[in-house]
Amino acid sequence: MERAKVALPPRTSTYDVVIVEYLKKVVPVEAASWEEAKMLVSEAWDNGTYVLTADDFADVSFTLGR
Repeated sequence: MERAKVALPPRTSTYDVVIVEYLKKVVPVEAASWEEAKMLVSEAWDNGTYVLTADDFADVSFTLGR
């Protein structure tokens, strides 16, 4: 059998790839309970006391978008 003289280019598709970066910071806080500690840190974060940056990078994931 004779080989084809002209090679067909491979078919390609466009994919939407979702990139999710995870940032993590450990914040020591004195409180009477876990609930209070979470509330205090949450309020401080809402007020801009804690701003996570690239220095707080923890992980990344790549998934197929829809």
